[in-house]
Amino acid sequence: MRIPTAIQRYVDFTNSQDWAALAATFSAKAVVHDEGAVHTGRTEIAMWARASIQKYDMEIQPQSLREGATNSVLTAMVTGNFPGSPAELSFQFQLKGDEIASLKIG
Repeated sequence: MRIPTAIQRYVDFTNSQDWAALAATFSAKAVVHDEGAVHTGRTEIAMWARASIQKYDMEIQPQSLREGATNSVLTAMVTGNFPGSPAELSFQFQLKGDEIASLKIG
């Protein structure tokens, strides 16, 4: 499976727990929707990434990728320190060049 560069970096930096590098994969005005909250801009996304990585100690194992005209949906098995682990989650990405413009996790 060929995964776009920005999405692969998101997976790699999540798995290596490098929250600063993870936040840098997003565009300056990017938006993340996760657990009912919205995080806008690199600063908020960096804070979200750091808190999520520290809280959940998670690892993402890509299972499939569906690319559409405006977004890409990565289905992955996610393991970590949370109830129901491992869990299959969908990551809906909108990309802008080599950056993530939007991410919805669910």
